[in-house]
Amino acid sequence: MANRANPEWEVEGASDEESSSEQPVRKGESEGTWFRSDRAFQVGGEWYLSTREGLVVGPIQSKALADTHERRLVAMLAETSTPEEAQQVIRDYNDRLKSEN
Repeated sequence: MANRANPEWEVEGASDEESSSEQPVRKGESEGTWFRSDRAFQVGGEWYLSTREGLVVGPIQSKALADTHERRLVAMLAETSTPEEAQQVIRDYNDRLKSEN
């Protein structure tokens, strides 16, 4: 399970209590209406996140934790400038998540 008290996991604008439906716009993207769907899905009792880059993050132990990780990852991805940079951020995030489980 992810260590929620770990300050390295803290991302500005990605609090666990966040309830806004506002989605940050990534660098280089124009403002607009984007199709958003629930990124979390369950397989065999474990939760995963799908990304627009076609990558999967997980396993995650619960839907609530998946939602928390989704907010954190979205905030981190909003700071990326290229698809390659976004993919690396996702891979690094997933590696950290797996190492804590």
